[in-house]
Amino acid sequence: MTKIKLFCLPHAGGSAFNYSKWKKYFNPFIEVIPIELAGRGYRIEESLYHSIEEAVNDVYKIIIKQLNNSPYILYGHSMGSLIAYELAKKIQISNDVLPEFLVLSGRNHPNSKIKDIRHNLPNEQFKNEVIAMGGTPSEVFQSEELMEIFLPILRADFKIVETYIHNNNNIQVCDIDFLILNGKNDELTSYEEVKKWEQYTNKMCTFHSFEGKHFFLHENIEEIASIIIRKLVSQRSSMYF
Repeated sequence: MTKIKLFCLPHAGGSAFNYSKWKKYFNPFIEVIPIELAGRGYRIEESLYHSIEEAVNDVYKIIIKQLNNSPYILYGHSMGSLIAYELAKKIQISNDVLPEFLVLSGRNHPNSKIKDIRHNLPNEQFKNEVIAMGGTPSEVFQSEELMEIFLPILRADFKIVETYIHNNNNIQVCDIDFLILNGKNDELTSYEEVKKWEQYTNKMCTFHSFEGKHFFLHENIEEIASIIIRKLVSQRSSMYF
């Protein structure tokens, strides 16, 4: 069986490290490939993105180089979902090989309005907002040195998400199945807004809810892996019937 590549895109302030534990939950036929975004991890010396479009163009180049005609899946959480969706649109427009399906996690549909703008808050207020959201190790906030590195990354990521404008007058529907994941107690999403993802694909759109808040994925890796594997098996099986 040909190996499937699972490209994973992180949330705001996240890095490839966020997916370091994922490999052990997938069978040998699925290769987990965490994507390192510019300005963090081994790319720390590179400039941070100024827009979602810039992030998409960068990730597109990274992924296209690694495909080699291999089947693949795109997974994104929160900001990563937005990048994955826009990336899928770019891939479709470019007539490249489409992903088997998209897994979009912890994010309302692209045209959903963001209630609170945080990227331009003063440092202390911004830090408190981030702490309240969870998902960031407490030791980061206890170290001035780490904060000097982390806060600019997080602020830049928040800015590209909060200034993203979806062209609602020209929704480009994807010819790709969507797998939508959300946390039942995620204060940044609502079921009504998450459900509207089905408007952005003309293929199958499946929803799964998990116990937890915005970063529910960290406590549900095994179940998420199982859902992705089942979806892949089901999709592959349907090709022969």
